Parts: sequence; structure tokens; C-alpha cells
Amino acid sequence: MEESEPRRLRAVLLVAAAFLGTIPAAGGTRPFEVDAREPGAGEVPALGAVNAGPWVQPDRPDLCESYRFLGVSQVRTHDFHGPTDLGYVDDQGIFPDMSRDPEDPSAYHFGPADEVLGEILDCGGEVFFRLGYSWEDPPVHNDPPDDPQRFAEVAAHVVAHVNHGWNDGHRWGIRWWETWNEPDLDQFWTGTPEQFFDLYERTARAMKREDPSILVGGAGISDPFDPDYRDRFLRYCKERGVPLDFFSWHHYEDHQVGSPGRYREMIESVRSELEAAGLEHALQAITEWNHAPLWTPYHCSLAGAAFDLVAMAGMADDGVSLAYLYRGDDRGTRCEELHLHDADGSRKVPAYAIRAWSLLRGTPHRRRADGSDWRHAVVYAGRSEDGRTLRVLLVNYDDAAMTGFRLTVRDLGSCGVERTVRREVLGWDGFEEAETFASTADPLVLDREAPNPSVTLVTLEGLAPWPGRLRSDGAGCPSEGPTLSWDPVPGASGYRVYRSEESCAAALAATEPVAEVAETSWTDPAGGEATRAFYAVEPADAYGTCPGDRRCIAAGCPAPAPGPVLGLRVERRGADLLLSWEEAEHAASYRVRRATHPDPVTWGWPWREGIADEDPAVPGVQWTDTGAASTDPPAWFYLVDGEPAGP
Repeated sequence: MEESEPRRLRAVLLVAAAFLGTIPAAGGTRPFEVDAREPGAGEVPALGAVNAGPWVQPDRPDLCESYRFLGVSQVRTHDFHGPTDLGYVDDQGIFPDMSRDPEDPSAYHFGPADEVLGEILDCGGEVFFRLGYSWEDPPVHNDPPDDPQRFAEVAAHVVAHVNHGWNDGHRWGIRWWETWNEPDLDQFWTGTPEQFFDLYERTARAMKREDPSILVGGAGISDPFDPDYRDRFLRYCKERGVPLDFFSWHHYEDHQVGSPGRYREMIESVRSELEAAGLEHALQAITEWNHAPLWTPYHCSLAGAAFDLVAMAGMADDGVSLAYLYRGDDRGTRCEELHLHDADGSRKVPAYAIRAWSLLRGTPHRRRADGSDWRHAVVYAGRSEDGRTLRVLLVNYDDAAMTGFRLTVRDLGSCGVERTVRREVLGWDGFEEAETFASTADPLVLDREAPNPSVTLVTLEGLAPWPGRLRSDGAGCPSEGPTLSWDPVPGASGYRVYRSEESCAAALAATEPVAEVAETSWTDPAGGEATRAFYAVEPADAYGTCPGDRRCIAAGCPAPAPGPVLGLRVERRGADLLLSWEEAEHAASYRVRRATHPDPVTWGWPWREGIADEDPAVPGVQWTDTGAASTDPPAWFYLVDGEPAGP
């Protein structure tokens, strides 16, 4: 996306009313409830990512400290206009002459890219590498490469430079690699969908061969409903076994007629298509998003920050962990652009949405929180690794009938211990402390004003501690069960371990411990292969008149690894191919992969024709590939692996 072209903010708005539903806005005081003890839905994801910055350009402010303060988690390398592009106007870019030999180190200009990437890493962010070209006016690099295989080989050499030290390079371990940007727009791609699919396949395979540990994806489309670059692209990747670790898309929601809740509906639509294509394991990456339109005061307003946080909370609740706000750096006057900073380096109010989410990530264990409608108002809560801090985000974006909130925090424990409660409210220059007080109440109830729009952070410190970094090790299996270990809890006289074969909820509610120990580890004497249980650990005498809180983990002894699959044979049966093999030791079932080439390092998710995706295992030692003998390509390559029994 390029900020100077408003027509490309292609929010899909015509069907919004049908999808948004008729959830009524709450009137007066909206109730929010948080359970401090009961686990929520996993971890708080690192959604505080942006496009561009904090690279220092000539005559521009240094944004490194601001990125650190805001807690920017990742930076996507798009629209740097030269340094991280393969090419750019005036012969800029990493590999400006595509007629050169990809094996020739002198054909690469890594210096500017190294500076940009190093700055991102030095300022606390992770790199999300967009491989391709920035916005150009007029476009220069929007035609398909004359030699797509050469493009793929160049991409692999870029990976080799930043991750494996090639050509005076680095060992940065950059994990995320996105091929191209918005091929569904002529500004970036004038070729056919088929030409793009071929380019993506060659590039993804080449990069995976260079570094199998990286995660690859595409295509950063501007319209997440595009039937060619979404639906057909996903089917192409599935049918040809093309690596696709994530599918990326963009959306700019018009706040004048739309809602931040629109992102949830788009996520669910894309998820449905991923599942229909058999790519349910692929992540979604929203690699450009923001509120639209341009050229409005919204981009430096409290309403803009509230919009962003409602959208981010909805993304997180819907399972998205990769979202990149466009954009993080500076340009122009205060309210005229999408950037989070002004030309003098000062922060606009929406920048503090990134700050708020960063603070939530500091309490990474999500708690159950009720009261969100995901369109007008949200509540989102997390607890710290040691259990002592709970942070709650409350946002009123545009609920005009909501004048305040009643926040009820339950299960704090009536233990005679004072907890510190701090409430902060977002203003023009960041979060400002509204009040701080001590409380022993359980539950804690706060009735406070929250006009439209408003962003509030409530932090409780001094909660009951729990064992931090609870983990398991199965080194003693199968003669004994897993070994649990955890960080010591200050003041604890010992620890109690509870066990359930049903669920974490049952382990957290159990009244009789299976063990009481003085140390910070315990081994379950009950061994056995392919077993699993749920364990909760609680510190004793660690919180006034109460024990500390419990943490739960699922652990067990894995089944032995299956032996190799030998004797793989294929027999033609009319239009079908029958595969058979010898039984592998310790294999309870088998998984069949199929691709169009013989290099399994670059294969994508398992291709399973005739097997339900929800039950991918082949129970026996043969499988029929229906219709494979009558389809293109003329040759298929198969890989069969044994699947272990149990958890």
C-alpha cells in the first residue's frame, strides 16, 4: 500500500450490514467481567506489528526509542522504497538487474537492506520480510519477471545472506518471508493469476530448500475475497503441495460506514476457504490494515486509537497472531497520513494502541473476560508469568449509549492481602494515571465513566503468585511419567501437585494433591507409553492466609517413534493409482503426501485425496489415489510416513 493513493483502500462495504448483525449497544453502564483465576483462550498474541520504520532516513527523526517504548513487535519490510526491495526506480534495491547471474555476489547490493534490517532488530522488533517491490509512481516492476526461476534463485540467495552469512551476510534467523505484494492490483502485477501462482511456487520452494526452518506465504492481496488470488491460489497450493505456512491479505475499513468488527468477519471467511482447500493448518497474516479513509483527522484522534484496539482485540479473539498496521514511521503533518508518527517524530494518538497491546503482552496469559460485542466495546485481559499482575483493557469505541463501565474481577482470593489497583486513561499524549488505590476486595468492582470514545487500562498488582514457567520433560518415559518443573515462588513453604486425566479445569478444581514437595520439580511415578494427564501446581503458604494460585499443564509420555516405511509400491488400476507398503514398527497409522516434484524438503501440507481432512490418517498399509493416473502432471511423487499412537 502507498499512502498517496486513496483509491487502493478497497474496503469491502456493500455487504457489511448483512454480516454485522443486530447486536444491540449497551445503554448506560456496560458490565464487564474478568475471572482472574480461570484460564482464557491461550496466550495474548503479539499483534503490535507495523509496516516500515524505524530506519533513519536523511532529514528524518530517529524513531528507535519510540518503537521500543510502544513495543513494536514486528516490522514488515514493505514500502521502504528501495533498501529492502529486489529493485526500485533508479537502479536501487538488492538485485536491481534481473539479467545478472544469481550466483554472482557482485550482482547484489545488500548494504542498505542490512542497515534497515539491523535497525529493526536493534530497536526490539522482529523482521517480517516482504520479498518483491514497493509502490512506484509510475510502476516499474509490476510486470511478471522474464525468468521466474531466476527470481526464485535470487530470493533464496537473500535468505542465504541474512540467515546463513552468504556474501558477507548475517545469521539473523529471520523466520517470516512473504512473496510479493497485492498481485490482484495492476499497480503491482500485470500478469495472469497463473503466472503469479507459478512465481510463488518457484520462490517458496527455492527459499525452503535454502532454509527449511523459515515460514513462507503470500500473497498480500488487497481484496481478501478475490476468487483468483484467494480461492484459486489456495487450491493451487494444496493440489501441488506448494509450501504455504501463512496466507496474507489486506483490508482498510472505512470508519464512516463500517466497523472494526468487520475484520472478524473477514478472518472467518478466509478461515472457511482455507479449510475448504484443505489448508486449515496455514496461518492468516493481515499484512496491511488500518482505518480509512485518508486525509481525515481520524488518524490522529482518540477515536482512531479506540478503533484500532477494538479491531486488534477481535483479531486476537479470532485466532490471528500476525497483523501489521500500515504504517509505523513518520510523514507529513499530524492528521493527514496513515503514519503513527509526525514528521518531527512525535507520536499520534493511535500509536498508543500499539503501546496498550504491548502492555497486554506483558501479561501474556489470557484470562476469561465477558462483555465484548467486538464492534462497539471490548474487554481483554491477561495475567503475568508469575501470576502477580493482572491487566485489563477496556475500550468504548462508538457506543454512544454507553456512559461508563462496571468492571468485576473475580477469584482474587480473600486472603488478607492488599492489592494495588491502578487505572489509566488514554489522552492526547498517551496514558495518564486516573487513580491508584489499595484493595483487599474479592470480587473487585469498579464503576467508572467511559464515554465514547475512551480507552482504559486497569492494572492489579500483588495477586496470588503461581509457579512461573511450568514445563514438562519426558526424559524418564516410559518407565516413569513426565517430570514437571517450575520457577520458585518467593515465600512458598513447598508445592502441591494435582492430577486429572480429564482436563485442566478438573486439575485446577481438585481437592486432594497427588504429591507435596519442597523442591521446584516432581516426577510422576506412573509411566507408560502414549499416556497424557493434566497437572496443576500450587505454592503452599505463599499468599497471606491462602496458598498461591495454581497453574496447569498437559503432559505425558509419547508413543515410540514409528520406524521407516519400506517397500513402497505403486500399481495402476485404470484411472487410479494404488499405493502399498510394508508395515512400519510402532506405526498406528500412516500419512501420505503427494507433490509434483521429488524434493520433500519443500513440500507443503499433506495432500489427501479421498480422505477426510478431519481424519487424515490412513489406517492400513495401502491407499488409492483416485483419478491420479488420468490427471496432469504426468508424474507424481509420494512420501509415506508412519504416525505414532496416542497423544
